Amino acid sequence: MTEAQKQKLLLPFPASDIEWRTAYTNAEKTKGFAVPFVNSRAIQERLDEIFGPENWQNEFTVAPSAEGKSSAYVCAISVYSPERKEWIKKSDGSGATDIEPVKGGLSGALKRAASVLGIGRYLYSLEGKWVYIKPRGSSFVIQESEYKGLAVHYNQQMAARKKAQKAGNAPAEPPKTETAPKAAEPQKPQENTAGIKFRVVKSVVRNGAKGTQTALTLETPQNQLITGYMQGNPELRDGQIICNVKIEERESATIGKYNIIRGFEKAA
Repeated sequence: MTEAQKQKLLLPFPASDIEWRTAYTNAEKTKGFAVPFVNSRAIQERLDEIFGPENWQNEFTVAPSAEGKSSAYVCAISVYSPERKEWIKKSDGSGATDIEPVKGGLSGALKRAASVLGIGRYLYSLEGKWVYIKPRGSSFVIQESEYKGLAVHYNQQMAARKKAQKAGNAPAEPPKTETAPKAAEPQKPQENTAGIKFRVVKSVVRNGAKGTQTALTLETPQNQLITGYMQGNPELRDGQIICNVKIEERESATIGKYNIIRGFEKAA
């Protein structure tokens, strides 16, 4: 792979090639935090343009999860290097999604593998946006009326990024947006969870202008789900058991009620 090809892989995409999903929701399930990702078609077109359709290939494998409840999908993207006369392979995986599980899992694995090559990797440094959502099946989707604003939000961040790059300050810091929880907001006393063991259902880590933040979805012994936010990356895996979770309930005029997780202990 030449240096020119490596740089082309890193190029940003227009807003028309960007899709959005909710990483987590507020307590009332009325708003979700939308994060961007590049669609599968644009990834394939990028690979065709740089390497030619005959010089790249992808393959999928399916592996059951540790709990046996769902499957994990792994995608390997291989590109041919004429200089080395061999195929260079990059791979990553994704779990099944709540909506169209198999299609969503395969698509997610492709996008993750493409990111390992550099395609769309810049999206992880962009800020998401709180939007109105609606239920669909067992999950939630973004309301159609929000997509125009999300395109504007994306273009504003890309303009700021381009301006900073010209000034020699890349990577650019995206414009400030409301992410989670601010310390000055009213808070309730910490909920007493001593002795209660929670199972980690999902851990979503986002890196933005305000640092690393993690959205945790936890399941109680009574099968109730609790979503909370914490600063930093706690390095938890799905299915892991934690206890002595320190939870603070807060409320914002913009997103409603939500939980802050101040700490926890990993169960033995």
